[in-house]
Amino acid sequence: MVQISTPTTVDLTTHAALTGTAHEASSTFVSDSVSTNAATVDFTAGRLHVITLDAACTFTFTPPAVPTGSPCILKIIQDGTGGRIATWPTVEWYLSSEPVLSTAIGAVDILQLLWDGTVWYGTLMRSFA
Repeated sequence: MVQISTPTTVDLTTHAALTGTAHEASSTFVSDSVSTNAATVDFTAGRLHVITLDAACTFTFTPPAVPTGSPCILKIIQDGTGGRIATWPTVEWYLSSEPVLSTAIGAVDILQLLWDGTVWYGTLMRSFA
């Protein structure tokens, strides 16, 4: 537990990883798109991504550069038709259960991923809208 008795300012534009090296933190979403029923989410371009599905989608994830162990987020939005499904790359899913997207028109799901340098670990939070 950390107890702070005086006001403290924390600079959130950088953070120190376990290595002690400062890395840029991005608060801007990288916009991805579906092309021929596939999308590559390149986490070297940033750790926050958003995609609106306008077709069924087979995802590919490009791991972030460094540091490993920092979360990567993908916000997935169903388009005005809805019913779009996802095919995932190899991921160790929470509770060993591959998630299914919300399919309502405009539904928002949040995929949280962690890359440990070898394996993707993931969990899906469903039905935000």
